[in-house]
Amino acid sequence: MMPIHSRLARVLLLSLCAGDVMTRGAVTIAPSTLAVEALGIMEQRKITSIVVVDGGRVAGVVHLHDLWRTEMF
Repeated sequence: MMPIHSRLARVLLLSLCAGDVMTRGAVTIAPSTLAVEALGIMEQRKITSIVVVDGGRVAGVVHLHDLWRTEMF
C-alpha cells in the first residue's frame, strides 16, 4: 500500500495545471549560442534545460540529455 503522503502528492499533482508548476523567468539563449556555452550556463545556474528564443519566439529547448547525446563530455 502507498504511504499517505505519496497518495496525497499524487492527488495534488493530478489537480495541478502546467502553469501551476512551471518555472517562471526561464533562462534563455539564442540559437547561435554554442553548445559548450549552454552547458556552462547550465552548470553555473545548476539547471538542466535552457529555452532557445529566436526573434522573441520560443524555438526549442536544450536539455542536458541533448548535450549528452552529442558525446560532448
